[in-house]
Amino acid sequence: QSRYRERRLKEQSASSADFWMTPPGLAARLSLLCDNWTYQTVNGAIQIYGIANDVWGFEWETDIRPDRTCNYCDKQSGRQYKLGQFMPTIPVHNNCHCSWRIISK
Repeated sequence: QSRYRERRLKEQSASSADFWMTPPGLAARLSLLCDNWTYQTVNGAIQIYGIANDVWGFEWETDIRPDRTCNYCDKQSGRQYKLGQFMPTIPVHNNCHCSWRIISK
């Protein structure tokens, strides 16, 4: 039974690796990269807007869907940073849907 299980695991890992080399897999990878760049650009623009308009700071907002939130991002949710204070870069990882919310004075 353990040999069967080992062989099955090897087949599954090989098939998932092969998926990323197929046209649908490449399209999925490209879509993830585009999402990541979009979130990075929007969050960068929010920071620039905050600096230009003299806001109090920013609050970390996490995706409200628990199945789409990693442990790190879940712990950061609601954390506030004053303007000028070191802020982590969002997105933190691929497929991250966190964002900054501006806190007015």
